[in-house]
Amino acid sequence: MRPDAADDPEVRILVNTNVSMSRHKAAAQAVHAALAAFGIPHGRVVVLGGRPDEVAAMDVVVRDAGRTEVAPGTLTAGAALVRHPGDDGSGRPGGTDPG
Repeated sequence: MRPDAADDPEVRILVNTNVSMSRHKAAAQAVHAALAAFGIPHGRVVVLGGRPDEVAAMDVVVRDAGRTEVAPGTLTAGAALVRHPGDDGSGRPGGTDPG
């Protein structure tokens, strides 16, 4: 954790508990909400389980601060931007204009 992280604003995401969805779907929806909140264009969000070595190999990894459920420094998640052939980075398949 950065020394000044306690002063950073909290990012709060609410997942609708009245909707029946898997934990992976709920996590993906939470990521969509966070990216949209910060105006970050994106396409599909895929949340999967992974072994520790797979998570550690991602472009960005998260290690928990240890203030709630897990020990400090626990590797909890990783992320990578995956581009597909024909992707121009716009977040839209093939770079097509939604119209």
